[in-house]
Amino acid sequence: ASTINNYMTGFKNNGLALVIGEFAADHFGKNVDEGAIMSYARQHNYGYFGWSWSGNGAGLTSLDVVQNFNPSSLTSWGNTLIN
Repeated sequence: ASTINNYMTGFKNNGLALVIGEFAADHFGKNVDEGAIMSYARQHNYGYFGWSWSGNGAGLTSLDVVQNFNPSSLTSWGNTLIN
């Protein structure tokens, strides 16, 4: 969390724009601190977008925001990202 905050703070303090994108709750089975990313982005007034809508292949389905391209069927990651 401190690494994420320090990174965003550096951009903010230098008046720089920052695009925070293509992240999820894990990456190839390794944990990602998505809570810290989203929390510090809001704190620093940066937007963000998560990865990815749907259709990832085997081993990467945890990155899908919805199941089978259905916007009414959020995955666990989708619920975290959207709600």
